[in-house]
Amino acid sequence: MALEGVQLGHYRLVRLIGSGGMGEVYFAEDSRIARKVAIKVVRNEADPYPNAAATKEATRLFEREMKAIATLDHPNILPLIDFGEETVNKATLTYMVMPFRSEGSLVDWLQKQGNGEILSPHDVNYIVRQAADALQHAHNRNLMHLDVKPSNFLIRRRDDHPGLPDVLLADFGIAKFNSATATASQSIRGTPAYMAPEQWVGSPVAATDQYALAVMAYQLLTGRVPFQGNMQQVMYKHLQERPLPPSTFNSRIPPSVDWVILKALEKNPQNRFSSIQAFSTALEQAWHSERTPVSPLQAVIPPGTPVPPPPPVNPVPFPQTNYGTPYRSPIAPPPPLPPPPKKSGIPPWLAVVLGLIALVVIGGLAVALFYHPSSGSSSSGGALPVPPTPTATPTPTFPRLKSSYSGTDHSTTGSSGNLKLIVNSQDQQGNISVSVIYPSVTESCKGKVTTDNQIFLHCTYSFGNSDFHGQIFPDGHIAGREQDNNDSSAYDWNVS
Repeated sequence: MALEGVQLGHYRLVRLIGSGGMGEVYFAEDSRIARKVAIKVVRNEADPYPNAAATKEATRLFEREMKAIATLDHPNILPLIDFGEETVNKATLTYMVMPFRSEGSLVDWLQKQGNGEILSPHDVNYIVRQAADALQHAHNRNLMHLDVKPSNFLIRRRDDHPGLPDVLLADFGIAKFNSATATASQSIRGTPAYMAPEQWVGSPVAATDQYALAVMAYQLLTGRVPFQGNMQQVMYKHLQERPLPPSTFNSRIPPSVDWVILKALEKNPQNRFSSIQAFSTALEQAWHSERTPVSPLQAVIPPGTPVPPPPPVNPVPFPQTNYGTPYRSPIAPPPPLPPPPKKSGIPPWLAVVLGLIALVVIGGLAVALFYHPSSGSSSSGGALPVPPTPTATPTPTFPRLKSSYSGTDHSTTGSSGNLKLIVNSQDQQGNISVSVIYPSVTESCKGKVTTDNQIFLHCTYSFGNSDFHGQIFPDGHIAGREQDNNDSSAYDWNVS
């Protein structure tokens, strides 16, 4: 039923400017002060068996909700001006009156960009931060939105920032109170592509809005929502399947951002971030903290300072010897023979023979004394001690790791996934530097391999740390367990 020209209170509906599963939005005029407004009209289903008490209670809850929404005062929330109910042609129409924004919605703004390119990380952070600020303001007042999506954010252009407008959260039409005294609706409302698992079963919580905002961030970063298909397929995927990391569709996205988005898309709301503001902060920090493994020395040296080379490996000490130099006898050569007396009766040739014999005898005696000293001799007695035979100290042998390993990890809770281990360095003492790459996060690890083929690692990532202890087997594969120090979860590795 077209409603152009219909009067709702003192508002006249002029033309339809949008519609969706939850109702229609009209451009309207306030007949009292000639103000242009936007009016969301929701058609209530007719009850074949009207219940006066139930109708009265529903009206009371609606008014309570509208009054709560009207109290929201935030620069990124479109204010509620008025609300009411009217009966038109026996149909009950519930309506909400808001300021009219001629710039349209976030979807309109994205389509007008016209270049088909994905938003930059800076622009996505800007939008998500404003959206999260608005939703946190509502959550702090125990109010959930439950229909977070790009078309429910209107645009407000800024003269000082023409390239990137502000976003205004609108359409609290299916919002709920987050309190024990609120009556939960049994109907499932929302937009399927953005609905958290708990919303599909009619039990939304504050983290439901965080899930939807993560879907929206995923879409802004990749150009697509995590789950696609018909209604039944989308519902099944939200309830059962783990979404692919955003980097699957946009290679510019680092693993740390993948981790933040996927954490906010956890099936169990208790496993998401503690608040929607915490999600936004983590996402912004992830863009600025993509980890590049650095040595402890580099971590404490100011930027621009030359990093000295690592200290040399200390050799195993051996006894000092002179084995590398030619042997020189410590016995001085005999003095030259004096010339024979002029009047000697000994023939000259005999004197030469006797001199040679004496030289041989003296040299042989000196050699004998050097290599076979008597037990009572000492260095002061003319004989030199024999240098001791050195005993070599064995060099410890550490197992050498390959440059990379691939394999799987299995959580003690039953889930499993793939991982890759990159060995960045290994020195002669068994110290190692390793990067452990999961689909959603990269860990920077320092540790050691031991001579008995064990491996120990301490790993850090954007939001925590873990410890790994494993065994290096004869065939080269590594198996062991990683213990997360943040949530006490454990994962069994097996890589080769």
